[in-house]
Amino acid sequence: MDPLKGPGPPLLPYLSPFHHHGHFSVYECPFEPAFIQKRNERERQRVRCVNQGYAKLREHLPGQSADKRLSKVETLRAAIRYIKYLQGLVETDDVGLNSPPGPDCGRQPEGQTRPTSCWTGTEKELHDENL
Repeated sequence: MDPLKGPGPPLLPYLSPFHHHGHFSVYECPFEPAFIQKRNERERQRVRCVNQGYAKLREHLPGQSADKRLSKVETLRAAIRYIKYLQGLVETDDVGLNSPPGPDCGRQPEGQTRPTSCWTGTEKELHDENL
């Protein structure tokens, strides 16, 4: 009597997931491309959302020229400096809290999306890496 056959049903041969026997291997699942496409689309949507957030943040940063777009790191650094500048305005008594702001403060010139006249920093300060 053959020990592999025994009294029950015959044992099936071992199939390696990496060896082709006319069937799909583990890495050739017909559903994998759709899964990968969905995953890639989710990642593209996430990146678009992050980039839109940076674009919106750049709109609120004064002193930016339209011809040079800041990198993500430069945008974050400029935002940190601008926030510190605004905090300084709030915390300082010397800015004349009881007097009204200048006539151009906060006004947006034609064709621009952000006010520039309240920012007293320089272009160098905006790009300075020493926060």
